[in-house]
Parts: sequence; structure tokens; C-alpha cells
Amino acid sequence: MKFITTLFLVILSTVSFSQQKNEISGYALGQFNPAYFAVQSGQEFAGSTAAGIGWGADYSRTLTTHNAVSILYGQSPSDAQLFIGNNQFYTWTLKRYEVSVQAVQQFHHKRYGAFIFEGPGAIVTNGGSTLSGWTGNFSIVSGFGFEYQFNKHFYSKSRVSFEDSNTGCYADKACFHSTWSVAQDLWSGIAFKW
Repeated sequence: MKFITTLFLVILSTVSFSQQKNEISGYALGQFNPAYFAVQSGQEFAGSTAAGIGWGADYSRTLTTHNAVSILYGQSPSDAQLFIGNNQFYTWTLKRYEVSVQAVQQFHHKRYGAFIFEGPGAIVTNGGSTLSGWTGNFSIVSGFGFEYQFNKHFYSKSRVSFEDSNTGCYADKACFHSTWSVAQDLWSGIAFKW
């Protein structure tokens, strides 16, 4: 029994201490969004959000050789547009914020690494006006990425994420439903590990 207890403590300390690494990453963020349908004052309109470039950051904690948890934040400016008929568009500035908690599976070979991730999150937008104030919704985030190790602490890191979220109301109190759409983000930046 003493041997099993000692073996268990050695394995636990190996997994808990020597395998765990902290990581902070900073990214440039490119946001690409599809068209969707929105409901404003009880009427359905076609809408879109322009692509935008912003920034993001994440903190990641490696738990085992292939598993980690990550908290990801990003914000990007954009323009939202509703097609209201007769070739008329209503356009306004929109700022988009996103945050998610992700389970990460990672694979390394020498200086190269690949990873996939998934987890729950939230997307919040603010149009800065009474017609388009703060609004937010739950999202499901997934994606993949690659990294390259420069030295013991610094890595280049790129990721593609897909956010499946309920969008299209823009804080309109008369909105009775909105649609699900998938936004795509391209992240590229530098990571510091310790």
C-alpha cells in the first residue's frame, strides 16, 4: 500500500507541477461575419456586419501534456447594416466584444505545435446609440490553431475561431426573435510561456 501511495503522489506531482505552464498571448484580430436575418419592430430584415480588425488576448494554463484551459478576450470595431428595402440601407458603427472559456487539446513536435479548442462564451455589441445600444448573447466557440517556438519562452501563435451565436436584435425592445449565425475570427500574435 505504501508503494501505491508513493507512486500516486509522484504521478500527481508530475502532472500537477512539471507539466503545468502559464501562457499569455496578445493578438491582432480579424473579424469576418456572414449575412443574417434580423427582426426590428416585428419586421424581418437582411443584415450584415462588416469585417473589422481589432485586438485580443488570452491566458492559458497547461494541465497535462495535451490538455489546457484558456480564457480568451477580443474586441473589434465594425459596421452593422440593415437592408430596409427599395435599395435603402441603415448603417451604424458597432463595437464587438467577445469572451470565452475554452478546453484546449494541443499536440507538439519539436518547435511546432497544433491545437484545437471549444467552449462556451459570450458576444456583446454596442452601437453607441438608442437604436443600437448594448446587447449580448451566449455563444459556442470552437476552432483550431498553430504555434511555432522561437525559444524557451516566446512563440508565434495563430488561430481561427468560429462563434455560433444568436444575433440580430441590436437591443431593440420590440425584437421578438433573432437568428443564429456563425462569425469567423482570425487571430495572429505572440505568446509568452513560463
